[in-house]
Amino acid sequence: MPLIVSEIAVTEAASADFANVLKADPEIGSALADAAGKAEGRLFQGIFNARPVALLRVVADGDGWRLAEIVVHPATRGRGVGKEMLRQSGNLLAPASLDSGPRWSR
Repeated sequence: MPLIVSEIAVTEAASADFANVLKADPEIGSALADAAGKAEGRLFQGIFNARPVALLRVVADGDGWRLAEIVVHPATRGRGVGKEMLRQSGNLLAPASLDSGPRWSR
């Protein structure tokens, strides 16, 4: 199964849902909890075999985005999950090209 990356709300519940991913990196869990309190940035989840395996948060930086945190479950490290999270999240953040077809309005 491929890694499925999607955007989720930056909330304290997201931190709780990803407790297994965050237990190896408690400082990132604290940073996500702080970001949830401020509703800061955009959060992406990585799901593999119906289980959360990675989180990535970006924050606004000028006209673009800057990586704030990325965490991958210890059991899936070294398998390219982080690289794939960056690639798919970047695609979700990038503005659509002119020939990509109609866009959904917000």
